[in-house]
Amino acid sequence: MALRRIGGIGGIGNGWCGNNANLESARQHVTTMNVIATAAGRDAPVLSFTVSPLGTVYGAPVGPADVEQYAEAGIDQLIVGAVEDNAEQYEKLIEAAEEVLIVPLENV
Repeated sequence: MALRRIGGIGGIGNGWCGNNANLESARQHVTTMNVIATAAGRDAPVLSFTVSPLGTVYGAPVGPADVEQYAEAGIDQLIVGAVEDNAEQYEKLIEAAEEVLIVPLENV
């Protein structure tokens, strides 16, 4: 079970990187790891949490509201993916991400 493994990580590791995690699952993992880290005498805020949100490995869109929700859940970093056919499409995708995510979130 994943939460059992998290117990060991919360006690000795530096954080958690979840793949295809929905918001509630991510929130639960962050809470559990912080509780375990604190119980082990560790300063929970030193833990780092990274998530690839559900579906984003396959190019599902992520917007500023999604990023803010994950941040409020304690996630420090999001990994999003893209599936494109050629370099030109990837370039367009990166430019769109800059307009939709990077620039609006500079001050978050």
